[in-house]
Amino acid sequence: MRKDAARLGYGTVRLPLGADRAAWPARPPRARDPSQPARLLHVASLNRVKDQPTLLRGAARLAHEGVPFSLDVVGVDTLDGEIQRTAVSLGLSDRVIFHGFLPQAELHPLVERADLLLMSSRHEAGPIVVLEAALTGVPTVAPRLGTSRSGNPRQR
Repeated sequence: MRKDAARLGYGTVRLPLGADRAAWPARPPRARDPSQPARLLHVASLNRVKDQPTLLRGAARLAHEGVPFSLDVVGVDTLDGEIQRTAVSLGLSDRVIFHGFLPQAELHPLVERADLLLMSSRHEAGPIVVLEAALTGVPTVAPRLGTSRSGNPRQR
């Protein structure tokens, strides 16, 4: 990102990102209770880059295959309800809960009770929520982004 900014003539300052360990105390992963529906979580602004339509199509496939789950979606809506309408059109109204933006104090319990964090982003610069989930013992599933196995940037 710094190289891209430099090519455009902008100077940059590197600021390391991370999760606040005081707010997100580390705990070990826990086993999921298979007798209960899987608790899935997605935390991101509702926008094109975060690609929630792909996330919802995956959730619809799980529902079609009879997998019991609920999906909590946390993030400010920048698409004027488009993602919520997509969830309805895919028959997910009874499985997906849209929380809107939540402050850390309200997000933390959702992360702690999640079985799996889902990311559907087309690209990420610093996915802090992944670090927060990892500290809480919650695994993440996300698309492979960035560099291919050969070390070459992936072509889009």
